[in-house]
Amino acid sequence: MIDEKNKIIYYDFSTGAVHQACKEKARLGNVMGWRLQRDDPKLSFGHAIHAGWAAYYDALAGGFHSDDGKWYNFSIDVPPIVHAQAAFLRDLKVNDDGSTTLPITLESEERRSIERGLALLDAYIYRWRNEPYVNILREDGSPLVEVGFQFPLAQYGEYTLVYVGYIDRIMLNSATQRPIIIEGKTTTRALSQYIEQAKPNSQITGYFKPANTIVTALGLPEIKECVWDCMFISDRKPDMSKALLDRFWAYGIDTVKDFARQTTTRSRTDVSEFLVDAEAWALDYAAWLMSGSRRWPRTAPGACHQYGGCQFRQRCSLNLDEAEEASYMATFFKVDKWEPWRKIVERNPSMLPQLESM
Repeated sequence: MIDEKNKIIYYDFSTGAVHQACKEKARLGNVMGWRLQRDDPKLSFGHAIHAGWAAYYDALAGGFHSDDGKWYNFSIDVPPIVHAQAAFLRDLKVNDDGSTTLPITLESEERRSIERGLALLDAYIYRWRNEPYVNILREDGSPLVEVGFQFPLAQYGEYTLVYVGYIDRIMLNSATQRPIIIEGKTTTRALSQYIEQAKPNSQITGYFKPANTIVTALGLPEIKECVWDCMFISDRKPDMSKALLDRFWAYGIDTVKDFARQTTTRSRTDVSEFLVDAEAWALDYAAWLMSGSRRWPRTAPGACHQYGGCQFRQRCSLNLDEAEEASYMATFFKVDKWEPWRKIVERNPSMLPQLESM
């Protein structure tokens, strides 16, 4: 997260959210990069679904983004769903023994399976087949999919705090002819409750500044809306009697109840107030990051039990000394730093304008 050469500290929403929940969790996971030996199925599944979404909307534009971010047009015509499902499979992590993080079939006790993921992508495309949103294309024909951004947020001594992240999609509402942001999420929570998280939602609000810089450069109106696009991961078993009328019931998927979208708006004041909050969060994070402390304050029990439990909960409960902790961490964890800013900076080295552009 620190670029000593250019005196930059990179800060993203996920790091900030973890840091606000428990500083020690942020130090262990986000700074030091400790991960469980086997990846969490929740994270692997969600990441793979996002890869499928990106590939689908890329395919609608007639091409794909390579791993280094370059755009290529297809030489053969293949249905977009095929590209989406292939991207889902390609994105899944493979363990050292050759197995995948996710189970294969629906019959698994873990509701996030490869079979369900492939079917959910197909059902998602079917559910929103008549959506009013269309790709916005750049000059090279590439859509605004998985858009990386960075902009200066604050100054910490000689370091510039730079806010980075990815926007799932920026699309055009064909009915209103206005650009909108789309943020996709997967969840096991009831969608009737989950869509209520659309506002207030700092992650979404943080997209509006960079997204508006992008669309105004393309000659489009300012963005006012974001679609909170949610996919429910159920543990339903196949219902073949219902599958006679809706083929997705063969996978336990209800195309009406398992997908929901909530449109949420942001004013310029909403965005400017978010930037005030984000600056305070980032400065607090930078102070701990540069402190040199080997232990940051822990927050219990809140962060310990959220979303299935913190992976470091047992480690914190033991309160090991430095030597014992090193042995414990090496036994159950591996170092695999998640550094989203690297690709963003490599692909787009120039920053968006300073805060006054709002």
